[in-house]
Amino acid sequence: SQQCEDSGNRANTFTLPDFQKSSSNQDEKADNGESLNLPQSSYDKVEAKYQASIRFTQNSQDTFIKELKADESSTITFDAGVYWIEKITLKYRANIVINGNDKVILITKEKELNNNEVSYNVNGTADQLVIVAYEDVEFGYK
Repeated sequence: SQQCEDSGNRANTFTLPDFQKSSSNQDEKADNGESLNLPQSSYDKVEAKYQASIRFTQNSQDTFIKELKADESSTITFDAGVYWIEKITLKYRANIVINGNDKVILITKEKELNNNEVSYNVNGTADQLVIVAYEDVEFGYK
């Protein structure tokens, strides 16, 4: 019964902080069909080969990764935390899983999230995963 009026008050401009990069030269890889648990830490390159799985286990610190690669039908599981990932490459049918009811923030600078049939926390809820991208993001088919 009453019309809305503009108060003139505006929200502050949202500015992303400087992207935090990994300074590590430590590489980790799970070969075809293997599983690998990694503590939240700093890494250069982390790679899950065909049907491999990698889980980042919680130790209450931010994680910094220069390059995260998930090959076809591989799974990356994240425990609660903030993950600064400079480049993410997710191949066909890669799975991104959030452990239990944990909440995860993935912050990426360069991305290749647009491959077909990549799964993002399909058994979880929307409030468990936030993706912050410093560049445009496109998602692929399905």
